Amino acid sequence: MAVSLIHRHPWGRAATLDETMTRVPRGWRVATVSRLIEETARARAIVLDVPGWAGHVAGQNVDVRLTAEDGYQAERSYAIASAPESAKVALTVERIDDGEVSSFLTGTLRVADALELRGPSAARSPGAPTMADRCCSSRTAPASCR
Repeated sequence: MAVSLIHRHPWGRAATLDETMTRVPRGWRVATVSRLIEETARARAIVLDVPGWAGHVAGQNVDVRLTAEDGYQAERSYAIASAPESAKVALTVERIDDGEVSSFLTGTLRVADALELRGPSAARSPGAPTMADRCCSSRTAPASCR
């Protein structure tokens, strides 16, 4: 099912899931919008189904890439807003005046649209010790950690 996405920048028609899967380079995966939640007048939570999602930890982010019909691409990084135990990935995006990606994600994006996603990435990976783990396991940990 092709979805038409119209934006002041020529993002053009959204690819179908099958079309997108055949052109996503290694490291990028296709996420499908399963729910949109209007958080404020300028912010929207985007809930995504991500096949093969291995999970994330608090503080990690993902890169979102949009590709226009003419091949122009724009990428932005967003913090993951969903709980680590969630099977879905949620991103909260605030619309930035004249922002080409945030304006699209907060205004034009619809349920069932496909997005290219890479990650999670950040200073931590699943299984890596947290700052609290390091602090509390240290002999010199401050009293607040003990």
